[in-house]
Amino acid sequence: MEVFMKKLLIILLFSPFFLFGFSNLLINNSATPSVTVNDSLKITGNFQGGDTSAIVKFYYDANQNFTLDSGDKLVTFYMIYDGSPYDEDEVQNSYYSGYIPSIPSPIYTFILAEDSGGSDTIPLLVNHLQSSVTISGNVTSGGNPADKVFVLAVNDGNNYGAFTGTDGSYKIYLPDSIVGDTMDLIFIDFIGNNPGYLGCLDTLILTGDDTMNAQLTLNDGTTLGGYILDNMGDTLKDTIDFFIGGGYLNGTVIKSLTAQTFATNGSYSMSLVKGTYFSDWQIDYSFISDMYYPIYSARKDTSLIITGNTNFNIVLYKNDSDIKGHVYVNGNGADAFEIECSATSDTTVGDMNTITYSDGRYILPVSSASDSYSVFVNVPDGYTCDTPMVYAACGDTGINFYLTQTGIETETNVNSSDIRVKLINGKLFISGVYGKNSSISIYNIIGRKLFSGNVTAKSMTFNLNLDKGIYFAVIRNGNNVIRKKLINLK
Repeated sequence: MEVFMKKLLIILLFSPFFLFGFSNLLINNSATPSVTVNDSLKITGNFQGGDTSAIVKFYYDANQNFTLDSGDKLVTFYMIYDGSPYDEDEVQNSYYSGYIPSIPSPIYTFILAEDSGGSDTIPLLVNHLQSSVTISGNVTSGGNPADKVFVLAVNDGNNYGAFTGTDGSYKIYLPDSIVGDTMDLIFIDFIGNNPGYLGCLDTLILTGDDTMNAQLTLNDGTTLGGYILDNMGDTLKDTIDFFIGGGYLNGTVIKSLTAQTFATNGSYSMSLVKGTYFSDWQIDYSFISDMYYPIYSARKDTSLIITGNTNFNIVLYKNDSDIKGHVYVNGNGADAFEIECSATSDTTVGDMNTITYSDGRYILPVSSASDSYSVFVNVPDGYTCDTPMVYAACGDTGINFYLTQTGIETETNVNSSDIRVKLINGKLFISGVYGKNSSISIYNIIGRKLFSGNVTAKSMTFNLNLDKGIYFAVIRNGNNVIRKKLINLK
């Protein structure tokens, strides 16, 4: 027995599976990477012990001691898969090379990649943009400086941010090219450094040297809580950063708010404000499902009316089926084309997406909670597709798309004042802009893209099935970008 135990100990010590897990972690080919806000982040490393997936976690160095410890906050996490279309060599060979989401704020953070055998961690320094265009200001809570509040500036789906310092001040550096654009500012007590207070939202037109101060709002004890689980009843027990946006009526004034908490062991709880009568909050399920991609599909966004303490479960759909096909360009398999789908038989199931492999094939994970989907290919400028959308059932194969590369065609120039965009009962109406390079995208108040479509006629209607609330439309006509704020009164 003693000899056997010694042999077992030797096996455990020298087996890569038990000695270490995901290893040789690099970001942009460096073990000590330094990047600029929104720079591309390419992750490489090796899986161990036969694993084909790993979880990549982002930690904010909250106590700023340049060491990953219990005082640091998990920002978010993502899954990576060996041999997936996002893996550059698309082969299951225990090596991964692909891109992960960029970071919009200048911070010192840690990236940890972990498979079942263990993890590897490296620091990442994110620097601000070199620009003279800034938004700055001060954030307070209860009349005192609010430390470590995250301020996010959103423009056309692009995010730029900064944390407040101990004096409550912040400064965001922005690209020179967006001067004159409308910026949505979201103030989030992301770290939980100001307990009891809610964040807020505001808007400004960027002039180049702008100031925006904010005051956090004290909650009134109204609570929202419940479980985060899938449609099979299984709870998601990971630590999940949970964020919602909303607003309430304070007398005769409507105030926009943000709330944030960390869900643990499958449950969450946050303190909100009810206001004079009620508060209206938007639940963005994809904020959570993106972390688990492609395991879960999100639900459609939900508008939740709070009139008192409320119990509400966040339910995601487990992807237990798929839809397969190919994308061809001029008869050849096309690499890295985006494929998306939207549930048709169950309107609560959210959208799902993937990209094609180098040979043009795709595998689109879906939930059988909806037995049919509309599947469509994202047709870039310079391409045409006679049938860009096809209806398919779960498990269908051979759902193919055939594109022709044509070159860029000239757009129809229009004036912003000629464009009319409305949201009525969830339907999007647009007129006054069209052309081969004209499109419209709809974003919610936290910058999540909900819809994108080509505008090919002088007047068009899109059925979006959106909840009531505030949205933003971004209309593109060639090189022109027009932005409009919309209110859906459904």
